[in-house]
Amino acid sequence: MDAEPDGWSVEAFASLLGRPTVLGLGLADRGFALISVVADEGELLRIVVHRSHRRQGLGAQLLRACHDRFTEHGIRQAFLEVRTDNHAARSLYATHGWSPVGARRGYYADGTDALVLRWSPSGPRGT
Repeated sequence: MDAEPDGWSVEAFASLLGRPTVLGLGLADRGFALISVVADEGELLRIVVHRSHRRQGLGAQLLRACHDRFTEHGIRQAFLEVRTDNHAARSLYATHGWSPVGARRGYYADGTDALVLRWSPSGPRGT
């Protein structure tokens, strides 16, 4: 995995993992996800799959695990931001019931826009 993907430093990860509202899910050295759960709302902070393990269904496996944790914690809806040019991620999220609800112009450090997506356990394909 990249040591500092998209500008996320080791310190930023450590800080997030130290928060009681953040949960980490991992697949050994193949990938991980970070989610946040506050009251009845969740946020998918990050999914990362090591380059050598991509296109093997691990992203979908991590995403389903995130959905399971959201459901276990009683969330009613979850959100995430995804780069507009990340077509693989956007396809994965759409396949698993995430729908666009907004945009953030110039959200990333390089000026790329982000789409805001929403998921609900009671929505279509909310599994």
